Amino acid sequence: MFTILISILLFEKDILYLEGGARLMKVKISAVVAAAFITLFGGAAALANEPVRGVYYGSNKFGDSGRIANLVELLKKTEINTIVIDKKDDNGIEVSRDYFKKLIAPFRASGAGIMCRIVALKDNVYAKSQNGAGLTLKSMSRQGRAWTDRRGSKYLDPALEGTSDYIIEVSLRAIRDGCDSLNFDYIRLPSPRDGNTRDTKYPPAPKKRAGDPSHERNVEKRRVMNLFLGRMVTGIRKEYPDVPLAASVFGYACYGFEPGVGQYLDDFALYGFIISCMAYPTHYSCNDEAPDPSYVPYVIYRKTTMKARAYLNAKGFANTEFIMWLQGFNLPNINGCGLGKNKEGKTIGIKGKKGAIVEYEKDPKRFREQIRPLNDLGMDSWIVWHPSARYAPNLFKPKKP
Repeated sequence: MFTILISILLFEKDILYLEGGARLMKVKISAVVAAAFITLFGGAAALANEPVRGVYYGSNKFGDSGRIANLVELLKKTEINTIVIDKKDDNGIEVSRDYFKKLIAPFRASGAGIMCRIVALKDNVYAKSQNGAGLTLKSMSRQGRAWTDRRGSKYLDPALEGTSDYIIEVSLRAIRDGCDSLNFDYIRLPSPRDGNTRDTKYPPAPKKRAGDPSHERNVEKRRVMNLFLGRMVTGIRKEYPDVPLAASVFGYACYGFEPGVGQYLDDFALYGFIISCMAYPTHYSCNDEAPDPSYVPYVIYRKTTMKARAYLNAKGFANTEFIMWLQGFNLPNINGCGLGKNKEGKTIGIKGKKGAIVEYEKDPKRFREQIRPLNDLGMDSWIVWHPSARYAPNLFKPKKP
């Protein structure tokens, strides 16, 4: 038996929403009849007992016929069964219902599950609106004007109730529009790598005490993020108690070390989030298990997974689910990590010294060295990030007959 959700269609403010009132009606139908509804209502039921194996499709490539054909080919011929698609992107642009339906139609026809990426606190579009302008994270030196990062992006302040109300509305629309699950990115405060966070009300902790959870600055960051998470999840769960919610978090947050942005694994686990560690080897510090960690994906993914599990086990969240992000793009290590020698003559990675571009896009062996440690540790679900949604079919196993 399959269970599908039947909802009433209505128009509100010229946007078509799926609305079921306080409770959506659940209707049981036979498996024979349900099969005819999979394309219309989604692939979630069909994938309920399968591991998630997804690839990211970003808004910068929406409508690109070549990218769409590539993704459909992956769904038909390989183990890929999920498309991770922008519903609210890095600029804050929210995809309308009608356009979203068109975007996902070819993937639904191929039986895909749809995981929707929602960029939470980084948002230029809403920040410029009448309602959103008052919710932005402010600059402390510019007379209350919105703080911007190095790329000119604005952020919403998680301490303000209006921020969580807005993300709740976005999330509910996403589910009504056909998202089987939600994955929240930028569900954090900005980091010093983003911009001058000393000019915000959430400045970095002094270096000598970085990572100390008792430090008052980190305590305040954790407090406001907890406030935001609690409000947001409560609002979503009132209407959709069972839709999976995931959080994309920094790799070092998955080490159990909070990188000064309010991301504590046990806080996400407390609110029932699936954890999506962004454990891209090219983003780890020089000499973490290798001079340049970009070359040792097996070691990095194994270490990240084991540390995350150990941290959560110690906090009482042993059953937390993970769907790890995999690196599908080529990049030199963002920290540099070009090779050199220390005083003892040992080869080390030197921060700031440019290293080589490491191949992941077309190297199945290196790419799958990210998956092997997950399998070794009993984890079968994963999702792949490529900013241009370009995926070589030989990275993935053929679809089972």
